[in-house]
Amino acid sequence: MTRMKHEWPTLVALDPTMTVTWWHDSLGEEHGHAVASAYTERFWLPVIGPSALWLARRLVERIDQDVDMAGLAAAVGLHAGLAANGPMTKAIYRLIHFGFARRAGDVLDVRTHVDRVPHRLLARCPELQREAAGAA
Repeated sequence: MTRMKHEWPTLVALDPTMTVTWWHDSLGEEHGHAVASAYTERFWLPVIGPSALWLARRLVERIDQDVDMAGLAAAVGLHAGLAANGPMTKAIYRLIHFGFARRAGDVLDVRTHVDRVPHRLLARCPELQREAAGAA
């Protein structure tokens, strides 16, 4: 059996202003966890990191708005640069990689709810959290 290799997308600099839209996912919204929920903080945080989680929460608050990305970066404690190798761009791409968001040019679609953390990713969580995830 061969393992699927997950490729990271090529990082592309962020646009100074991006339109944030709602990524409609009726199944996720019915059975998933809100981006700002205790579940997401407890189990997704060790996987996507604090910067990406804070960005996800702030992006959900800004659905249907044009967002100043440098201002948003500063609001969550990241360097305001939007270069391809900058911390803001890397955090956005973590959201994309893990299914919290998707990008098309200067539009960023974000989910308001996310699925449970897949078992293969729970390995990044401390043992107590892995045990609790089985019961969550």
